[in-house]
Amino acid sequence: LPCRAHGAAMIHDDFHALFAGLLAEPLVFANGNGPRPAEQFSTILLTPGVPHPVQHGRVDDDGNRESFASRVVEVQIQCYGPGAWGRADALALRVHSETAQDASETLDIGILSVDRIQDVPALVDDTRYEERTILDLTCHYVGSYVEWTSWIETVQGSLAADDLPPVQITTA
Repeated sequence: LPCRAHGAAMIHDDFHALFAGLLAEPLVFANGNGPRPAEQFSTILLTPGVPHPVQHGRVDDDGNRESFASRVVEVQIQCYGPGAWGRADALALRVHSETAQDASETLDIGILSVDRIQDVPALVDDTRYEERTILDLTCHYVGSYVEWTSWIETVQGSLAADDLPPVQITTA
């Protein structure tokens, strides 16, 4: 089972790479510091769900074992500026394209569902609203880690006694 997600920074980067590749405008992390990137831009917010049980792989010849677990992530993309609804709607369709599927497979991210699109204009000042549309998706990735164990899982050898032919022994 291939696993890429080793640490929060890589997970965030992988999700950002996937969705930035499907948008024409800049994509920035929500709640980040910095100037507004452009008149039209989008933000991404990742909210981890309940972790699924950890599964343990076999111990290899060096004593290392990979453990992994499925993770569900709620992804929220907010599109700002003129045409926000159309850009969010296009993204909701584009996540099912061959390009998106290829990119998500490369990053070990599964797009499980497009949950909803909301038109939520943002008040810029006391008299003016800015177009803002929220797209909610449910995604999935596999997190993993490798640890060295203090045991040997399998031993192979042969046993010979006096004039009897050797016997191959494997124990696990």
